[in-house]
Amino acid sequence: MSEASCSSTKSASGRALGPDDLVTKLNQRANVTPDTPFSLTSHLSAGRTLLALRDALLAGKELSKRSKLTLICTGIALRRRHAASEVVVDADGPSADAAVLQDQETSRALLLESAQLIFTLLCMIERRENGDSSAEEAREVVDHISGLCLWDVLKPPRRKRSRDEGCADGEDEGGGEEGEGEEAASDRASWRAVMRIDVSEVAQHALRIGAARLTERQDDPVLMALYFRSAAASMAAAMLLKSHTDFVSLGLNHGDMTVSREKKLLAIAQAAESEMGQSILRDLVLSFLLPASVIGVRRGLLLSRAASTEAGVDHPVAVARAHDTAMAGAEFIWANGTDELERMCCLLAGVAILTTKGGDDPIRKLEAFGGRVALPFLETTGAGSTGMRLALMPNPRRWILYKLSAKGQPKVLSSLANFHGLCESVLALVVS
Repeated sequence: MSEASCSSTKSASGRALGPDDLVTKLNQRANVTPDTPFSLTSHLSAGRTLLALRDALLAGKELSKRSKLTLICTGIALRRRHAASEVVVDADGPSADAAVLQDQETSRALLLESAQLIFTLLCMIERRENGDSSAEEAREVVDHISGLCLWDVLKPPRRKRSRDEGCADGEDEGGGEEGEGEEAASDRASWRAVMRIDVSEVAQHALRIGAARLTERQDDPVLMALYFRSAAASMAAAMLLKSHTDFVSLGLNHGDMTVSREKKLLAIAQAAESEMGQSILRDLVLSFLLPASVIGVRRGLLLSRAASTEAGVDHPVAVARAHDTAMAGAEFIWANGTDELERMCCLLAGVAILTTKGGDDPIRKLEAFGGRVALPFLETTGAGSTGMRLALMPNPRRWILYKLSAKGQPKVLSSLANFHGLCESVLALVVS
């Protein structure tokens, strides 16, 4: 064993490190500041520690629950830094010289590889503890989730009409189409049941699939990303979603009380009345309407070229709707529209313009919403952003406004459901 390898398995006093000590060491070496490039030295150091941890686990040693959670958090941090350090290319060419771009891409590749190694280690632990007997069921759930859109989760359920009222609009409680048969209605109900699956269960399913694929000796960055995103969302929900009832802190400020709520919301939507605001509005509508497998996860406000191209080819109806909404303008849609999704995206587009600032092209180059708004299709570090933050919890359809303490602990200021919850949360966020 090389001297470098030995240094990863022993403490400064020469004591052999156990699995829990190795996880602590890995976390310290991997968690450098977000604005510092992840160097080859950092990657090799983390890799040596991971190898030592793998050998310890193969030798029959156990990880404590706390250390396993720390290992998951380390993987989440590396994966998030990879997504948030996406290299931005201008329409006329690269945003930096070739040498800088190469360094950025190298750093991103090392982040991805380190996160993949941690995921592989977690899969190994899962296989040792639970085997891979339920992998097929897990694949079915993950495939269903990847093929569905966020709006299927968020849209409010339709009221079931009685026989006396009739069904003139051809819709029942589940929103079925006119002339829909019993089999199709049953399929729609099963889709809704799948979409209500808890994110912690999605993470567990992804881990089971990874455990079953260990023998294939082939990395799957998409599966790894799904696992770490779902695990992070599960942790966020545990900290922010204490109950499913509406809650508003007494000290929450909604701005000048002499101005009506409607005028304030209109002013926010009017902030998106520009060419760039139209682009943001269009891509937000698409982000809610298209399947997760098409949208993916991004750091910025605008869809990637690949996602836009795929959307135009495979989802022309959704693209046409998003284009029409953008061309009508956020102000017109907010004042005259009745569609909840379109009005919601108008508000979010206005907030995006108001919060994404700095540099020569913030909308394309900076993190969406300045890292202050968390949506399932965004992955930002939030580094440097202060004040209130807004998070969407899709399954309970809740918008949660919170602040972080000096120690990074969240303090929930409000938790409100559905479209009304977004309106109230956005008012307080913009004032802050």
